[in-house]
Amino acid sequence: MKLAEIEELKDMFKALEERGWQPMLCDTPVPFFDNPVSCGSPTDIGDIQESVTMLPKEFLSMQPEFVVKVMGDSMKDAGITDGDSVKVVTNNRFHDGDIVLVMVDGDITLKCYWDGTTM
Repeated sequence: MKLAEIEELKDMFKALEERGWQPMLCDTPVPFFDNPVSCGSPTDIGDIQESVTMLPKEFLSMQPEFVVKVMGDSMKDAGITDGDSVKVVTNNRFHDGDIVLVMVDGDITLKCYWDGTTM
């Protein structure tokens, strides 16, 4: 990156901060899967095409992560709508109310998890 580009970026960040924003540099590569994942019935996503997207390191955890594009509006109440991209944290522990990416009979879907037990 050239010195002039760095100075321009610093000026842009300063201007955003003066407006009350908290800009972050997208400096960390994360796998991105462009095959849409259904927010409705589980679907086959076909041949998986992986590329890379850049995210701020402040958005990432110590767990492996990736980004997928979603299709469908069944998660709209959770703020996830058709065409959005979501960051997925690889984790085997989840709790009631967590949004999870799951495989059902070889097909994948994004849903809100509830274990169905009562307390």
